[in-house]
Amino acid sequence: MDKLQQLYDRLEAGLQGHFSAWSQLPPDTLVMLSREITAIRDAHEYLTEAHGFEPEEVDYLLSLNDPLQAVADKWMERMSDLSDFSFALDELLQNTEAPEKKSVLGKLREKAAEPSKPQPTAKEQEVR
Repeated sequence: MDKLQQLYDRLEAGLQGHFSAWSQLPPDTLVMLSREITAIRDAHEYLTEAHGFEPEEVDYLLSLNDPLQAVADKWMERMSDLSDFSFALDELLQNTEAPEKKSVLGKLREKAAEPSKPQPTAKEQEVR
């Protein structure tokens, strides 16, 4: 069995281990763990379906106790940065029919799109 297949097998085993543990928990606990559950599922999906591995990446992940958990933990660190959430909310609010709360970027774009007014020359300013 090649190393990449070993990694895929470990990722699958890690996901199944989490599923088994989650199935033993009461619903209210599962709700409280939703961020962690999402991180595990996102990490598994990305690693098994989207990421093209370099050989050194495979070796490194295989050296970890639980590669799926390690990647999910890193993903959770990124999820705690709410700046992306703020951008998504701004995008959503731009589509409302209520008076628009414009983002700073939106205001700058509007200002840049306005036709520029001719600036008075120094002599015209002196006359005023």
